[in-house]
Amino acid sequence: MKKKTREQDIYYFDSKEQEDTGRCAGMLRQMISEIMQRENRKGVLLFCIGTDRSTGDSLGPLTGHKLKAAGLEDCFVQVVGTLDCPVHAMNLEQAVFMVHRCYPEYVIVAVDASVGQTEHVGCITLGRGALRPGLGVSKELQAVGDIFITGIVGRSEERRVGKECRSRWSPYH
Repeated sequence: MKKKTREQDIYYFDSKEQEDTGRCAGMLRQMISEIMQRENRKGVLLFCIGTDRSTGDSLGPLTGHKLKAAGLEDCFVQVVGTLDCPVHAMNLEQAVFMVHRCYPEYVIVAVDASVGQTEHVGCITLGRGALRPGLGVSKELQAVGDIFITGIVGRSEERRVGKECRSRWSPYH
């Protein structure tokens, strides 16, 4: 399913449907390839955003952890943001600076959890352009990436209330 929003195409895929996950992977591969050819990029960096302190916001670091454990990294593919070393609101600017300095010629694929409408919970979104982490919880954080992937983990109103409650006791939110 495709949705056009503000000069940007966002594609929705049902994570429970094998055919959809295959299409998502194919489109991701195509987007990466287009950027690498057009801009002469040398590799791919998966920038996985979220915290290990909250189940609803751990999709990014969990993804990074699994990719590293699977041995995905090599000289052309790097992963930043894992359960052991998460990229979250408190260190996002530093991580983005480090990535731009150390991997200036890499295509950056930003991965994060997101909130959405009830019918989209469980969907994966894929799009061109930068990811704006924190928008679903009214945070103004630095945009990052050439391509973004999000997993819709809850309804907007559920996540916002949960974040407000957690922010009283956790320095990571």
